[in-house]
Amino acid sequence: LLGGLRDAGAELRSESRVHGIALADAGLAVQGDWGELHASRVILATGGKALPKSGSDGAGFAMATALGHTLTQPITPALVPLVLADGHWLRGLAGVALPARLQLCSGAGKRLAHAEGSTLCTHFGLSGPAVLDISRHLLAARHADAGARLEACWLPGETQETLDEWLLAATGRGVGTMLRERLPERMVRAVCEAAQVAPVSTVQQMPREARRRLVALLSACPLPVVGDRGYTFAEATAGGVPLSELRLDTMESRVQPGLHLAGELCDV
Repeated sequence: LLGGLRDAGAELRSESRVHGIALADAGLAVQGDWGELHASRVILATGGKALPKSGSDGAGFAMATALGHTLTQPITPALVPLVLADGHWLRGLAGVALPARLQLCSGAGKRLAHAEGSTLCTHFGLSGPAVLDISRHLLAARHADAGARLEACWLPGETQETLDEWLLAATGRGVGTMLRERLPERMVRAVCEAAQVAPVSTVQQMPREARRRLVALLSACPLPVVGDRGYTFAEATAGGVPLSELRLDTMESRVQPGLHLAGELCDV
């Protein structure tokens, strides 16, 4: 890329800040630390809001709207870790990673999205590939439905019915012993404690309600998400300039000729 710049006779001005873009008599005027540059074509590729210390602090959105573009709503962090309520038992399992299936439901119980993969418990809540994948869907859903919620199945592929059958089929074995075959030790202890079940108990020794609590926590564990880690820890931005406002073969603006937009500024 640097060789291409040299061959084209282009000048690279790094360590400089662009403050705005305005209409000019012969195209566009780019205003920055160096003053003002005039150009017939400008490519706006500032990023969205994720990782603001890199410069992608949302300024590009302001430049695009100043030139007539609109933005989708909401604009949220994407691929971002999620924060659980203070005191939740999962926050005590920092460092534990395991496969999980995450299910997003509306406040009315309708299933909206799901993600499956490695999930990491942390001191603040949850991270890992499955959590990052579902995060943008949760944040978008809560924009329209404050009751949207997330739940986890810690044994992907199982349902409440199949888990109940698996537990009932075991005779004379402690619940903890069975679960250790499929879950990390710390998760086994924490789930049993949360379900108020003694790990040494056999299923036959457990009251029916205790077994149901355990099955529910394993197959549809409520995740009380109270927030996210924000753009500083997000890997991407969800939302931006609608693609309908761009000519997708050239990424040129349909609103302002000569302006091209690329990357996370766009709603992709």
